[in-house]
Amino acid sequence: MNDYQINNWFPVPIYATILSDYNQQDMIDNLESPLYPTDPNYFGDSLDVQQVHNRECFYWLNKQIKYHTRTYLDQIGVSKNFNIVVQKSWSVILSNGGWVEPHVHPNSHFSCIFYLKTSGGKIKFHRGDHPLKNLPLDYDNDTCYNYENCTYEPGDGMMLLFPSTLKHEVETYHGEDKRYSITYDLLLTTDSPRENTLLNPNHWLTL
Repeated sequence: MNDYQINNWFPVPIYATILSDYNQQDMIDNLESPLYPTDPNYFGDSLDVQQVHNRECFYWLNKQIKYHTRTYLDQIGVSKNFNIVVQKSWSVILSNGGWVEPHVHPNSHFSCIFYLKTSGGKIKFHRGDHPLKNLPLDYDNDTCYNYENCTYEPGDGMMLLFPSTLKHEVETYHGEDKRYSITYDLLLTTDSPRENTLLNPNHWLTL
């Protein structure tokens, strides 16, 4: 028995689940756009800011995201006094050869990705600033203390939820059919002013 212990502190929680019983084709038909039909990378936020959460066929998805976000927040110990607000939502449609470069979502607190239809195109998460990351060290073995990234192989119905400042990318997609995913950027707000919280936008004043 070892006479020491190594504690793995400060983990980053990524929530994963599988949703079912949704009308896949109806949602796909709703997302199709005539914009840049030959481009393998279609990003609804950079081209037309789709706000898919306002469309009737995605009300089901709104409810699912609310439920699973609340479950995620409960598990990491977040107060129930917060509202879950959709700040922005859009689709990403990739064709063969499409990919998404490493990025973060600085405009939100948490991000949610729902994979409507996919046969590949792994999402890769990158480790952020870490005390070990920039030390001049060589490693003989991969461990939970020195890895630089992790990946998920998405499938139809998968949903991921994670802090928006966690850097991520989509590796090059190779498939005959298009790859459809939907992203929600979420904010946690409070109904009354409190220190270190975000007040509900209903109380904001645009100058």
